[in-house]
Amino acid sequence: MIVRIAAFCRWLTFTLLAWAVFFFSDPARVLSEQAGEESFLGTATELPVWLQTPDGYVYRPKDKPDPFRPFIRQVPEEETFRPLAPQRPLTPLERVEVSQLKVVGIMRQGRHHKSALAMVEMPDGKGYVLRPGVTVGRYGGVVDRITTNEVVVLEQGHDITGREQTREIVLKLQPSQGEARD
Repeated sequence: MIVRIAAFCRWLTFTLLAWAVFFFSDPARVLSEQAGEESFLGTATELPVWLQTPDGYVYRPKDKPDPFRPFIRQVPEEETFRPLAPQRPLTPLERVEVSQLKVVGIMRQGRHHKSALAMVEMPDGKGYVLRPGVTVGRYGGVVDRITTNEVVVLEQGHDITGREQTREIVLKLQPSQGEARD
């Protein structure tokens, strides 16, 4: 206990001494006396040439970039593609994201992909039949083609620069629960 009191007294003495030196010393006066001047604020000196502004110059920040904002803006992936919004009432298939649809079956009539049909399941469990040309998804995606194991949907939109861009979304056929697919 006595050791703790002694350590505290040493700490308190040192702290008070440091505060006294800090408050009662005048570093500006010490520096000016070393430089040969009478006091730091006693004589007015002109600004160095490199600090002086040209005559008639006034800073106007209008139309200049903000120096506190980064020059390069990183944009999240979902902001880089702005789909075109449809202008009519939406069908149930157009009220969900394309990625939420689950392909549960594909049926082909012959070799041509235009005659293929795909069965998709919505998040609520309802099933719908897709064929090429059907509009799906919230952003006006169109079923482009149906192959033996996938459905390809194309969405039209604009990238961040305003150029028109097409995004291809592939929905794979889900294997049945007892079946293993490659």
